[in-house]
Amino acid sequence: KSNSKLKMVVGASGGPMIITAVVQTFLNYFDVRKDPMRAVNAPRLHDQLYPDMATVENYTMDWMARENEPAVSAVKAGAVRDLQLFGHRVRAVHWGLGNCQMVVFENETVAAAVSDARKDGAPAACERQ
Repeated sequence: KSNSKLKMVVGASGGPMIITAVVQTFLNYFDVRKDPMRAVNAPRLHDQLYPDMATVENYTMDWMARENEPAVSAVKAGAVRDLQLFGHRVRAVHWGLGNCQMVVFENETVAAAVSDARKDGAPAACERQ
């Protein structure tokens, strides 16, 4: 019998960007130690085999109005530069890379629910029985 307790549940929509969104949110919370809201809403970077292009979010609270910004976006400029040094083509986009929902269990009775700001949604939680 395990004594471990569930700490977090995270899921996403976004087709080929689901894994990107879930893994980056997971790492933001557990590795980078961001609070739940910042873990879910942090800018994302996505790369896959085809097309041969790394995509970064140009994500600010008014991100929908900034489609043609350069590829430094809200993802750290150093990360973009490093990708380019390794030969990756990088583009910044105005749309979100995946859409996460996350519930974090702070303790036995308190849960924090977060809905990604990239889509209209609302988090909800109930008392744990």
